[in-house]
Amino acid sequence: MENINNLKPLKYFMYDASTNTEIKVNDALEVNLDEALKIFFELTPVKGNYVGFVIDNTKILQFMSVGVANSYLLDIPDTDLKGSLQKTTDFEECRSALISLYGGNTAYEIKEVTFKKW
Repeated sequence: MENINNLKPLKYFMYDASTNTEIKVNDALEVNLDEALKIFFELTPVKGNYVGFVIDNTKILQFMSVGVANSYLLDIPDTDLKGSLQKTTDFEECRSALISLYGGNTAYEIKEVTFKKW
């Protein structure tokens, strides 16, 4: 079986309001998929906390805590369209989206997603 940790370059950026810790997208740090999933799992449910992942230096997938346990705003920005695909969802769907996009599955579909202009 192919090890998906070796498939795509993956970097993360984040903000944690409780510790005032921030890694800006331009300073994103490289991680493997296991580390990325751990970072996402450890995102505290404080409203406004977020973690984002830059996949293959082209795609961004970000998750923001909405202040409720196991509830996240999943956000996929599209700079060409000047907006984002968004959905409020749970940990498992966010995890599945990250694994799928990291593995190169560009056809991964997130059901009931809404496009929001910036």
